[in-house]
Amino acid sequence: MDELVRERIILYIKRRMKEYGVTAEHLMPPPDEQQAETPAIPKTASAQPTSAPTPGHIQYADAAGNSWDGAGPMPEWLQRAVHAGQSVDFFKR
Repeated sequence: MDELVRERIILYIKRRMKEYGVTAEHLMPPPDEQQAETPAIPKTASAQPTSAPTPGHIQYADAAGNSWDGAGPMPEWLQRAVHAGQSVDFFKR
């Protein structure tokens, strides 16, 4: 990831956390619920789901609460993000 992009994302997250009163402690599960880290699953570069989407199963979502199940035309919020240069995979759940 480009370092400038990374810095901007971090700044954005920090601003939203301050705006909503979220702290790092809010993001961590209680010690008794912590699980061993699982390795990340690599994501494909394709914007299309690899299998037929299950209606109602969210496959893409953003921080504003918008979501898409991958069926039908790409929603406007995701189109705007893609046109702004963001990868569709960034929103993959």
